Amino acid sequence: IDLGPRAGEHGGEVVFAGPYDSLLESGNSLTADCLAQRETIPMPARYRPKIPGRTLEVRGARAHNLKDIDVSIPLGRLVCVTGVSGSGKSSLVDDVIARNVQRRKVSPLAALTDCDEIRGMERVPEVVLVDQSPLGATPRSNPVTYMKAFDPVRRLFAGLELSRFRRYTPSTFSFNVEGGRCESCRGEGFEKVEMQFLSDVFATCSECRGARYRREVLEVAYRGRNIRDVLGLTVAEAMKFFADRPEVLPGLRPLARVGLDYLRLGQPVTTLSGGESQRLKLASHMARSRKTGALFIFDEPTTGLHFHDVRRLLAALQELVEQGHSVMVIEHNIEVVKCADHVIDLGPEGGERGGEVVAAGTPAKVAAAARSHTGRYLKEHLRRSSDRFAPTLAKTRPRPARAAQADGQGAIRIVGAKEHNLKDVRVDIPRDRLVVVTGLSGSGKSSLAFDIIYADGQRRYIDSLSAYARQFMKIMARPNVDVLSGIPPTVAIEQRMSQGGRNSTVATVTEIYHYLRLQRQSGQGVNAEPADNGDEVAADFLQLRHEFAFHLRFSKPSGDEAKDADRRDSHQKHNESQQRVVDLINHRRQLPDSGPHCRQHAGENDAKDNQGQKLGLGGRSKEIVREQHQNQIFENGADFLGLLLQLRKDLGNFLLLQACILLQRFYNLLAVGRFFAAFLRRFVQSALLHRTYARPNQVHQKQSHHHRENRRA
Repeated sequence: IDLGPRAGEHGGEVVFAGPYDSLLESGNSLTADCLAQRETIPMPARYRPKIPGRTLEVRGARAHNLKDIDVSIPLGRLVCVTGVSGSGKSSLVDDVIARNVQRRKVSPLAALTDCDEIRGMERVPEVVLVDQSPLGATPRSNPVTYMKAFDPVRRLFAGLELSRFRRYTPSTFSFNVEGGRCESCRGEGFEKVEMQFLSDVFATCSECRGARYRREVLEVAYRGRNIRDVLGLTVAEAMKFFADRPEVLPGLRPLARVGLDYLRLGQPVTTLSGGESQRLKLASHMARSRKTGALFIFDEPTTGLHFHDVRRLLAALQELVEQGHSVMVIEHNIEVVKCADHVIDLGPEGGERGGEVVAAGTPAKVAAAARSHTGRYLKEHLRRSSDRFAPTLAKTRPRPARAAQADGQGAIRIVGAKEHNLKDVRVDIPRDRLVVVTGLSGSGKSSLAFDIIYADGQRRYIDSLSAYARQFMKIMARPNVDVLSGIPPTVAIEQRMSQGGRNSTVATVTEIYHYLRLQRQSGQGVNAEPADNGDEVAADFLQLRHEFAFHLRFSKPSGDEAKDADRRDSHQKHNESQQRVVDLINHRRQLPDSGPHCRQHAGENDAKDNQGQKLGLGGRSKEIVREQHQNQIFENGADFLGLLLQLRKDLGNFLLLQACILLQRFYNLLAVGRFFAAFLRRFVQSALLHRTYARPNQVHQKQSHHHRENRRA
């Protein structure tokens, strides 16, 4: 499914939907032009040679899996660090080079970490690291504020005649502070209506009608446009509008260089795609860097970018080099690697088998290296005679093409999708197939996949839960689509950096750690031999579960040697008794089944009882074991163990819920008590005041009565 034809407002349409071979013959698709080599990224005419004396030399780098490697990085060039995943690229660039150089710029006497020596740091005045960290999550942030280009625009409006007459300041034209913004929506342009069991509803502000400013502020206009109209301009339109304003253009030119000239100045950054966010960060660093000779470090900048966008990104990187800066890129994209002046390939594999310099030099030199995986794929792109993109991976067995049925079964049918920049999209996505959604960055791919298909699938799942359970879950908003049918349960795996702390490991993130804790035996390693059946698994876990619980109770020393010795003896006896029970459970499948035929196997049961007597179990233990085999409550021990664990979990949740309910009731009683106490206090005060003021009035009335009687007499 190819979306386009362009990005932003010029995209959001289905350009092509069908098999790969038919896509190559499409004439109105940029994706087809790139795959068919009708549009290519040309090889550089020549590579920039090294400048003697302008190198950054790293000696003895040993961060993570790096094996005391020595690397020489030419400055003033486009350097690309390649290698398989886990080969040590980020360890070398981020943890060794960037961290140590930045630390030395702050404190010249700071000690180096994870390396022996770095020579040539005095030739780098500044280090700019552009990683994959996400942008701000607030809708108040937009491209013009992120680029710091909104400040000169606000000063321009504050200097107009009407603004000076009304004593407006630059902060008056900001929708983030009080003064000029609409206070009804606090400058957001919409109002959030919270629903208890449904997704929140965002309605346009009834006072400002989405303008975000007060009406009198919008009366100030520059060349016929107020501040709201300026935020509605695209970057290309704004560059023409402020062509004679040199204080505004420096914040807009980098956006056009990286191919973001179609963005609206006031578009929230939360609506940008991953590729657009990466290029926005690149543009911001290009605008803020004022020192010539700075070292720019990019961590996979082509992530989420289309082939057409990669070309514009390469042009921006080459422009940085032409301005006198040094650019160092961690990249896997072969189109970027072949255009680099110097390539450093790490590997040959990932993890412990990596961390070495496999090859270093020009792309042709790396392609000639026999141990380099990057060189094997780079050879195909260095051939100028290649007329079509040729995949190197073998295709799996062909699947017969299956068209969607008329009633919509067998496919996900989307009709009238208008989320973000999608323009009434109608498409049928076949199920049980590998489907690729492609297109330029910002053409609507994430809007179709995540904001429509995934969001609606999750919403339908949450609707099937109870109202009590829904209040604890984040409910996604209903997508703007007319018809969405045939959608199965959805799982979304987004590309994001791990947010775990230093204590997070692979086992804890994948939730394997809980099982590893059960499998850890006291004084023994984990048994590497797999169990044959469920009974053996149940026996192992039954033993390990008791040992783990016992370890939690008696792992901390008490300070008394006698008590600790008693605990160790008790622990050893406990393990021995558990081993006897486990041995009996392991022989469970050899015992006869329950039912009327149990009496026929009494001799075999007696034999098992004798075996239990040899193991040291008493008569009560033999009776319990025989009772378990006769009743046959569970099919195997694994079900019994799983039920115990689930019952313990459910019981804990139930007790926690009951405690919360009792706490809420107690809080309600306290609130009612405080209300009645306040009411009683006010009643007593009013009564006392009434009595205090009423008594003199009664005396005065009696004196007046006597005075009138005397006068009458």
